[in-house]
Parts: sequence; C-alpha cells; structure tokens
Amino acid sequence: MNFIYTIGILLYGFSIRVTSLFNYKAKLWVRGRRKLIENLPDNSKKQQKTNWFHCASLGEFEQGRPLIEKIKQLHPDEKILITFYSPSGYEIRKNYELADWVTYLPLDLKSNMTAFVEKVNPHKVFIIKYEFWFNLLGVLHEHKIQTYLISGKFRKEQIFFQSKGTWFLTKLKEGFTHFFVQDEASLNTLHEHGIHNATIAGDTRIDRVITLSQQPLKFPNLELLLQNKKVVIAGSTWEDENAFLAQTSLDKEVVLIIAPHEISENAVSSLAGKFNDVVLWSNIEEVKECPKVIIINCIGILSSLYQYGHVAIIGGGFGSGIHNILEPACFGLPVIFGPKYHKFDEAAEMINMQSGFCVSNSAEFQKILSDLLLSPNALQEIKRNQLNWLQTQAGATDKILSGI
Repeated sequence: MNFIYTIGILLYGFSIRVTSLFNYKAKLWVRGRRKLIENLPDNSKKQQKTNWFHCASLGEFEQGRPLIEKIKQLHPDEKILITFYSPSGYEIRKNYELADWVTYLPLDLKSNMTAFVEKVNPHKVFIIKYEFWFNLLGVLHEHKIQTYLISGKFRKEQIFFQSKGTWFLTKLKEGFTHFFVQDEASLNTLHEHGIHNATIAGDTRIDRVITLSQQPLKFPNLELLLQNKKVVIAGSTWEDENAFLAQTSLDKEVVLIIAPHEISENAVSSLAGKFNDVVLWSNIEEVKECPKVIIINCIGILSSLYQYGHVAIIGGGFGSGIHNILEPACFGLPVIFGPKYHKFDEAAEMINMQSGFCVSNSAEFQKILSDLLLSPNALQEIKRNQLNWLQTQAGATDKILSGI
C-alpha cells in the first residue's frame, strides 16, 4: 500500500505540472516548491524550538491563527513555521508577521518529507483540521515528534473508517499524538475505530472571528455614505448568488455590498454589468452620494464590512460548500445561504435558532431577504441570539493549550 500511495502521489504531482502550463494557480504551486528544502533555514541541530503549523489554505490558517498567536505570546523565544498546501493561502499570508518562516509543503514523498522534517527539526507540529499526508505522518512518527490535529472533523463515510481504508486508519493512529476535535460526533467516530487519544475542544475559528469582530477596520467615508441605510452584505459570492442579487428589487433605502469570491478584473467587470448605480470599492473615496451597489474588488476587508450590515448572504452553497458564515454571525447578522451547508455545524445551529436561512432558488431568496429587512424587531432578536450562542462556543484555543 505504501508503494501504491507513492505512485499516486507521483502521478498527482505530474498532473499538476502539466496543468501548470495553462493554469496560473497550478503554476504558482509548482514554482513555490522549487528548491523548497534547500531554501529552508537549517535547524537540524535544534538550535531553537520550532512550532510548525500546517494549513491547507487561507481558511485553515485563520482557523489555526488563534493558537499561533497564543503560543507566540506565551513562548516568544520559540520559532513559528507555517506551511501551506495551496497558493491561495501562501500568497496572501507569506509575510505574516508572527511567523519566522512561511513556505509550501513539499510533495508528499517520503524522501521529501524526511529531508524537510530533519532540516526543520520541529518541537511540535500542528495540523489544522484535515490535511492528512500519509508520508508526512509516517516521518513525524518515525522521528517521535509530537503532532496534534487541531479542530478536526470526522465523518463515518471518510476512507479511514471504510473496510478498504485500514492502511489509512493505521497511518492516522500512528501519526498523531492527540486529536482535538470540534464535536461529539467526531469523537464518537474516532472511539468506534480504536482512537482514544482525542478530546472535544471546539472550533478555533470561533475564537478567531470573535477577535476580529472586537477590532474591525473602520471606513469613515463608507460610514457617511451608509447613514440611514439598510445594508445587505453578500460575502464570497459565486454566480448563483450574484444572479439572485441581480434579480432582486431592493427598496431605495437598501444598499447592497457585494464581495465576490472571484475578483479578477474581468469577473468584477462582468458582475458590475448586472447592476445600475454601481461603484467599485477602489473608487469609494471619490463618491459623494451613496450608490445602490458597491462591489469589493480587493481582499482583506470583508470581515470588517459586516459591522455595517443588517443581513448577510454567503456564497458557496450552490457549489462545493458555504464559505465563512461565522464572520457575519459575530456581528449579529442573520445569514442566508444555499443548500450545500451540511458539513458545517454552525449552519445547522443557526437554522435551528432561526438566524440562518437556507434557500434553493431566487424566489425563496427574495422572500426571506424582504421579510428580514421589513422586520427590525426580528433583526434585533436574531442579533441577541447570535451573539449569545457564539459566546457559549468560544474557548477552543485555551482548551487546546491546556491539553498540550
């Protein structure tokens, strides 16, 4: 099985190299791994303790960030290494101020991982949520390095827990010192398959979004424009959500702020063409009268924009899965999203609290949005419920620190 897995990894690496000839993201993936190990600082003699955090992409980085910050605060002399699998995480956080090194994870061949681990010589390794590279886990196990899974989620249908997944389950058991999982269902699934070095700690994303909501960026010109307006914020939207928004008739006191998932010049231009009276965020400082629609054509400000909202629409629910609904929830906003939400416990919880709303088509979307905007008392009740619920879910970071 080791041989089959390695062949699969080699074929996977080859396919990305071929794809890189015509795909920019794949090209970044390949380019970022050139001379990766040679360019690492040599800590093989363990001159300093290094805490290594591995994140698949930007979302997992944000999930691990509260733990990174707390460990740096408690142990300022220890080094922080952050690795990413995806260019979309690396390119945005390659200059993260608390990290001593930020780099890509090499292709998961045993030779690569052995060279990487021996050069980095980590004190502890933290893998965020679900990045299971089995040669990496094997090398960490061989070198007796403490390895923790942070905010893990497990489901019975995953390959580890199938009859054909015995090899993967063995690697999982060997690879981790401890599993910090989000919920009881994950814990029970691990227990059923002989993994007992596990603890329910909760979701560190909640600690992160609460911190963000307590210190949001401020946009004075936008605040002036939005006075006496009802604000609908559409975050990380894809084509389906954008189509719903374009078909929706909004009252004159309602302003729509759209932060699309894709912000290339062509994508933003196409989106802007669906609306009248639209302004791009890059031109917002020049605007004197509030437009009907504002399109965010940059990254890094969406989580702060929710402070000005009354209702949020979150994209992804008609594709691979909803994006971050915790960020608007931290400002007490009701959240509307599509039907692909079942992997996200917080979505089900918000639906139960009647602060999250699943829609399947444009008509449902328009009705729910209209009902919410016409119900100020309901909006206040939702806000109280959202904020109270989030406070009960906070504290995963401290539980993990206590556990390690």
